Amino acid sequence: LYLPVNDPFGYATADVDPNFTVTLNKLDTNTGIISGTFSGTLFRRLGSGGTSTTDSVSVTEGRFDLRYD
Repeated sequence: LYLPVNDPFGYATADVDPNFTVTLNKLDTNTGIISGTFSGTLFRRLGSGGTSTTDSVSVTEGRFDLRYD
């Protein structure tokens, strides 16, 4: 999983033992909306392609509602 956060390197799940959960709670085919929750720890990506072991962001109650075609 890779999520850019106003940084060219962004944040990603750890290279070793990633701990990030995405749960799809609803798929509404009439309105074209996918809803869900997410949680876990994202680590700063390094220029070498790996991830930092100390610079991280923890998400405990993330939520999303996305439109699709």
